[in-house]
Amino acid sequence: MKSAVLMIAACASFPVCAVGTSYWTHTSETDFAAGTLENVVVTNRGELKLSRGIETVLSNDPKIATVHALTESADGTIYVATGARGVVIAIKDGKSVTIADFGANVSVTALLAEKDGSLLVATSGDKGRVHRIKPGAKTDENSGAKPAEIFAHDDVQYIWSLLRDEHGTLFIATGPHGQLFSMDAHGKSKLVLDTVQNNLLSLATDGKGTLYVGTDPNGIVYKLSIESGESFVVYDANEPEINALVLDAKGNLYLAASIGGAVFGEAAAAVAGAAGEPDNPTTAPSPGIRDEPPAQPEPSDPPAGAPGETPAIPRTSEPKHMMILEEPANESVTTAPAETPA
Repeated sequence: MKSAVLMIAACASFPVCAVGTSYWTHTSETDFAAGTLENVVVTNRGELKLSRGIETVLSNDPKIATVHALTESADGTIYVATGARGVVIAIKDGKSVTIADFGANVSVTALLAEKDGSLLVATSGDKGRVHRIKPGAKTDENSGAKPAEIFAHDDVQYIWSLLRDEHGTLFIATGPHGQLFSMDAHGKSKLVLDTVQNNLLSLATDGKGTLYVGTDPNGIVYKLSIESGESFVVYDANEPEINALVLDAKGNLYLAASIGGAVFGEAAAAVAGAAGEPDNPTTAPSPGIRDEPPAQPEPSDPPAGAPGETPAIPRTSEPKHMMILEEPANESVTTAPAETPA
């Protein structure tokens, strides 16, 4: 018993035997920055939660540098539009297969899955084109299916968006001349909107005969009556690019706007066959409140790209002026009474 007491006393005399208590708290997302997360994610409130399972379907393909668009068909197949070689990938049951290869210096920039199972593929490069891949078309890992061209125009170099309205009319948003084309069920196309913008980037419809069009480089959203052809500006964003549009069930319009060539940076690599700056005919304006309506984009010379790059088509014709209607004010304005003169 005596020896035990001596041992405890001796241990107490050396600090190395002491064990202190430390504690810490994590209250924000950055507190976890130095850690390694496995099957969990950190919320912006600093909370750890189980993450969704992530599986890589395709990677390290030398033909694919960028992914420009995704769409899903009725049977659940996911189609992927890529650059810089214009490859279209179909993904189903975790397996991917090449269904079309448009070759070098071509980018697939838009897709539209049709109700009959066919796939519309928009390509951009030396010339913008729309192709149709029929349902059940045989695919080949090396060359892919043989799509049929259904649309092309001399002034069109880029095709950014495809949309089918409630009447079955196909709308094709193009650049670099900011033109919108329509195509009927018989394959006849016509110009329905000629704007002062350089690129029409996004489309949305309310299903009741009205079409919304997002543009570059002035961040304009046009509202177009399909029946009358009348169009006017409904929104002028501070950002130069309107990359996406969507309407909810209540008819509210949502838009995604960005600054500085995010869309064109990817397209250029596809058009050039290598990474590089795209055809962005104007310089993106600085963000901020605009006191005046946007100036008309000036024509520009094609940029000097990398060797082998397909040059942009210069704008040669004068742009047509669009009608800009003032929206009714929703808020009353109160002005201070004038001072009584001395």
